[in-house]
Amino acid sequence: MKTRWILLLALTALLPFAGWSEVTLQLSKNEISQDDSTALRLKVVGGLKRLPPEIPLPEGLEVRNVSRQDTLADSKHVTWVVYEINASKPGTYQIGPYSLKMDDGQHELPAMTLTVTAPKVVNVDEGLFVTFEASSDQVYLKQPLDVTLTFFSEHPIEDINVTEFPTEGFEISDWQPIRSRNRSFDGKTYRVKRYVARMIPKKPGAYTFDPAFRVRIQEPGELKIGPSFGMPRRVIDIRTVRMKLPEPGTLEVLAPPAEGRPEGFTGHVGRFELSGSLSPERVTVGDPVTLRVQLTGRGSILEALPPQVEESADFNVYEPKLIAEDMRRDGLSGIKTIEQVIIPRNAGITELPKIAFSFFDPEMAEYQTTTLGPFPLEVTGGADEGDGTRVVSSLPQDTETGLNVLGEDLVYLKRSPGRLRPLDAAIPGWGVAVGTAAPLGLWGILALAGLMKQHSRKDPDLSRKRSASRDLQHDLKSVEQLEPSERFPRMWGVLSSYLQTRLELPPGDLDAASLKATLSPSLKEETLETLLHWVTQCEQARFSGEPPTLSEDRMADFRDCMLAVDQELGA
Repeated sequence: MKTRWILLLALTALLPFAGWSEVTLQLSKNEISQDDSTALRLKVVGGLKRLPPEIPLPEGLEVRNVSRQDTLADSKHVTWVVYEINASKPGTYQIGPYSLKMDDGQHELPAMTLTVTAPKVVNVDEGLFVTFEASSDQVYLKQPLDVTLTFFSEHPIEDINVTEFPTEGFEISDWQPIRSRNRSFDGKTYRVKRYVARMIPKKPGAYTFDPAFRVRIQEPGELKIGPSFGMPRRVIDIRTVRMKLPEPGTLEVLAPPAEGRPEGFTGHVGRFELSGSLSPERVTVGDPVTLRVQLTGRGSILEALPPQVEESADFNVYEPKLIAEDMRRDGLSGIKTIEQVIIPRNAGITELPKIAFSFFDPEMAEYQTTTLGPFPLEVTGGADEGDGTRVVSSLPQDTETGLNVLGEDLVYLKRSPGRLRPLDAAIPGWGVAVGTAAPLGLWGILALAGLMKQHSRKDPDLSRKRSASRDLQHDLKSVEQLEPSERFPRMWGVLSSYLQTRLELPPGDLDAASLKATLSPSLKEETLETLLHWVTQCEQARFSGEPPTLSEDRMADFRDCMLAVDQELGA
């Protein structure tokens, strides 16, 4: 009895301290360039029960993103709130001091100083430089070309994202990584990263590529003990710099020549072919025919449409409709199909005139015209001749207007339902009828539920989707049990199997561009970016002679990425 009272008094004495929390605020980097960012990290030992507090910043600084993470360390609840900060101009900024109100009272946090320098341009002598290559130094307007940026670094690099590249006068695709190998110059070994993009010129002229463009560089940082089970994990450092080309690239964009330009030329460059059909081939005046035209080509096919028949004295035409479009992922080749309804106005027509599509072939450096037709068509006179239009009606025949009677099958609706009667008066014995029908209705509901359940069991796609999360957990554990040098080949199987099952994607759509388009509405930007990074890494490992080794910390990153994708896609 005495021991119980002692414990009770001890707990009572500790109660005032139970809600006490330890609050710290620090900057991840105290000096950044204007293109870079830093993180203001708020740590609350004891947990944060409310929304993250707003941190006022001096003019010139702004919070770009706020994230929160709750962990358990040394049996204590720890909340981390990270404020990502960007600067709009160089200068020295004082952040704080702050007085933050927590559940246990006010916490005073000291001031910090952040120095922001002007945008940094990386030159060749700084151990990191870039070169620019184009597949051709002379192209025609709308003729696509490939451009390649090759980055050389004396230090390890995980990945590089080109966030800003001058594209005035051009359309440019996303930069995609391509396979590369390390190179040696002047006794130094450089890590090499290569990225290719497709550019389509929109304006003629001479262009010089000598930009200071922005890139985000991901570099392996120091090893740190992670919050989960004390496992060491390597931190990825991200910095943003401006890079300048050692030698400017030049490109001349030519306009298709005026000499020999066909009358129907609308500016398309590439190679194209036409095919199509007309149906039916025998009609009377006023009956519609359908013209289907298919345009197949490579070049400016994204902007092109198959040609159409123009209205004339013999034909009344309607606007064509695009009924099919099969484009390649690069947007440079594909097939487009239109349908156009055409109504002959006169009897005695024997053909539908040919149609043509003119384009400039940059490889042959000359204009080409592909034609389709003429199409055989037999048009006979109808009972009602004149302007080729017939009027039909379901009304009785009017001798004055000459309308034909098609039938008298219309039933007019009542404007008023009339006087309503009680149900027992309208249907004698209705209570008995309902009582008799109730068991049948219940049986029908149970039978329908059984059929739906049986259908779900017989549907293999539905079954695979529901088991995707469970299979992912099992596959991740099997990869973790492999040797580090054997993990990368197995990772692609885990990743592709999960995405194909969950998203019902064919194997050909498991590339970064297709996944980005498919998953953008469903995943957070950070999760999607990390997933695409692993897709690229696995693709490179599949076709490399010696797949890289996957360490424990990188394996943990892959597992966290896949679990985050599974969680955001929904159970």
